[in-house]
Amino acid sequence: MQQTRLFGTYEHTVDDRGRVTLPAEFREHFAGGAVLARLPIQPLCVMVFSEDDWRAYEERYIDSLNTYDNFEDDWDSRFIFARMSQCVPDKQGRVSLVQAKISDGLELTGKVAILGNRNRLEIWNPATLSVEMDKYYRRKAKREAERETDHES
Repeated sequence: MQQTRLFGTYEHTVDDRGRVTLPAEFREHFAGGAVLARLPIQPLCVMVFSEDDWRAYEERYIDSLNTYDNFEDDWDSRFIFARMSQCVPDKQGRVSLVQAKISDGLELTGKVAILGNRNRLEIWNPATLSVEMDKYYRRKAKREAERETDHES
């Protein structure tokens, strides 16, 4: 199977039933089903994986969690699976954000930002995304400045 790269930023609207339309150019990628998840690595958005990409992610990262002897791994697993849903996008390419309480606390109503991030889409509240991007750029600029200072010494 050829790997699809998901990229770009799109503005879409969540309807009154909690559904959002996936970007048209990526709908075929999710035609066989989608997995919507919130992950501990980035709990501020909903991630949308194809079934195949989710299985690869699960095999690489989730299957290694030790949910019997490790408290943190057990909570990571609980966080993921309690806020996860599987669906097939409808004929208009919409997925529901209300299943499994996946979007609780994220304020995903009205306009949302949908980002392509390699093998997944991310659905963000635009204000939250703006704040997080700003934080990232500030951290990156600080690291670069520190690196330049270290090289000058």
